[in-house]
Amino acid sequence: GGQVSLEYMGVLQGKYKTGKDNVGVLAEVDKDLSDRLGHCVSRKESMTKLVVSRLQRVAELQGRLQQLKKRWDALQEIARQEMTRQFGEVGVIFNLPDTYREWCGEVAKRNAYWKGTVAQAEAASAAMQRQLEGEQERRLAFLSQWEALLPEQLLRLLCDGGAAAARPPRVELNVSGRPKVLPNIEGG
Repeated sequence: GGQVSLEYMGVLQGKYKTGKDNVGVLAEVDKDLSDRLGHCVSRKESMTKLVVSRLQRVAELQGRLQQLKKRWDALQEIARQEMTRQFGEVGVIFNLPDTYREWCGEVAKRNAYWKGTVAQAEAASAAMQRQLEGEQERRLAFLSQWEALLPEQLLRLLCDGGAAAARPPRVELNVSGRPKVLPNIEGG
């Protein structure tokens, strides 16, 4: 029994020594692993900061791109409007001969209308003047024949208000709205 115990203690002592030696190695390995882990954590933090920094830069660039796109869209709209305006001017120039011809036609029609209206008014005025003169002559003839024989009351009804009432009503024609001076263009 004592021998076995001694042998057993020798084995345990060997194992203890080996374990003790291994503890030193394990401590070194543990320190090495801890150093490496610290280095990895430090690198990971650096990489995280770098990724965050790059993502912030990307976000900043995206914001700038959006601003540039808005400016670009606004400039394109201004350019489109300017092109539309310029093409409109080209259209005006392109259509100028037809437009001028139509304008001349319109001026001729307005001039003709004015002249026709004035001529009709003058003709109507002359006819009314002839009618007025005929009526005045007829009234004078009536009065010269019948005035002396008419009772005063009846004569007063015809001439109430004096000589002005004895005259027939006058008609005056006036053509208003003379157009501004238009070129003398007549239809053909």
